[in-house]
Amino acid sequence: GTGEFREYYDDGKLRRKCPVVDGKNEGRWQYFFPDGKLEGECVYVKGTGTYQGYYPNGTLQTKGLMEGDKRVGTWE
Repeated sequence: GTGEFREYYDDGKLRRKCPVVDGKNEGRWQYFFPDGKLEGECVYVKGTGTYQGYYPNGTLQTKGLMEGDKRVGTWE
């Protein structure tokens, strides 16, 4: 299908929002810490994208290639 999947923490705050087109990850996926700060994001094109994960202070923690929901190759 096509649309945006959203997942929430138990307290109702947004945990992640994830657009999907024709059943594939597409566009900007965003993941959030419980306090609402950005935990990570991945910009997908036809199911493949580059993920960047952040520490709570906003500095880059990790980066790497995603295919669907799986990590691929070497991550920094």
